Amino acid sequence: MHLRRAIRYTITATLGATAAVPLAGCRGQDETAESPTSKPAGEPVSHTAQDGPVKLTVSVDRDAVAGTDPVTLTLVIEAERGVQVSIPQYEEILGDFIITGATQGQPIEGTMTARVEHQYNLEGVLPGDCEIPPIAIEYIDDRERSDGSQETLSGTVSSKPIHVKVDIALAGMKEPATLPMSFPKKVVAWALGIIATMAAIGLFARWWRRRQPSVDAPSARRLIAHEWALAELAKLVARNLPGQGRAQEFYYRINGLIRRYIELRFGLMAAEQTSEEFIRALGRSPLLSDSHKGGLQEFTNACDPVKYAGLQPDQNDITWVQVSAENFIRETAATTYAGAEPAHVSSAVGTTAGATA
Repeated sequence: MHLRRAIRYTITATLGATAAVPLAGCRGQDETAESPTSKPAGEPVSHTAQDGPVKLTVSVDRDAVAGTDPVTLTLVIEAERGVQVSIPQYEEILGDFIITGATQGQPIEGTMTARVEHQYNLEGVLPGDCEIPPIAIEYIDDRERSDGSQETLSGTVSSKPIHVKVDIALAGMKEPATLPMSFPKKVVAWALGIIATMAAIGLFARWWRRRQPSVDAPSARRLIAHEWALAELAKLVARNLPGQGRAQEFYYRINGLIRRYIELRFGLMAAEQTSEEFIRALGRSPLLSDSHKGGLQEFTNACDPVKYAGLQPDQNDITWVQVSAENFIRETAATTYAGAEPAHVSSAVGTTAGATA
């Protein structure tokens, strides 16, 4: 943190002294000069949205930051008991920000509702009016009604986008014309200006690479879908998330891994579906045998209570989920179905086991 502050100070002082061209920002910055003391300190922003039995509150601790100071984004989801909620998982990028840390809270059960809170630490890499995009929460309500009916209702609760001003204070520097500089000092100032510009270009390149979709390298070995899935499953099991008290995250990830494998192996768009939509789609598909369809339904029924209700599985439950996932991958890899040729995946492609549907 002290190094970052030193770099930001160097960039400000040097570019102000050498009259360098200002950098472009997320949405563009006001070029009107203002003194550093007049910059906004930033105020908390909170948006609340509700649809049926689900309420979503999205907030940031401040709407203006200097340089790479972090912004804390908080999601609070409140749902009536018995309602299944699908919470998105973000890995590295959220809108114009890089995610540098995340905390996923455990659901707190009340008499009538359940509440869960997630927090993300965000860092802007470019100056300007940067945006945190809308957060969408999907839900399914299949509870029995007071009249005895059991109609399934589903919906989406979506927040508004939140804008955060990222200001590196380049425009706030006063003209240095009243402070004559000796030739050696000018040389040092120019050298520091070049170093600062190179550092800014490096930060921008890092940010840009993270925003781009993965592209297969020409030399990357291409894996068959089941090889990719087994490798990702082995890595996930090796992380021992349940042993770290993160059983809910483990269930999210193993469920997402199986969904992604089904997309690659059979072409069924499973990753973004809710559990109910997923089971219905399986029932209509001729690409899987009845035994595999039944096994997937049992697997989904075992994952959902941990994912959505925060139930704590014992070691037998965790072992069963792992073994079921591995058996399904191995059995379907060795089986040929009409219209379901094995897909190939680049070994450079990362896991999507964070899917939450």
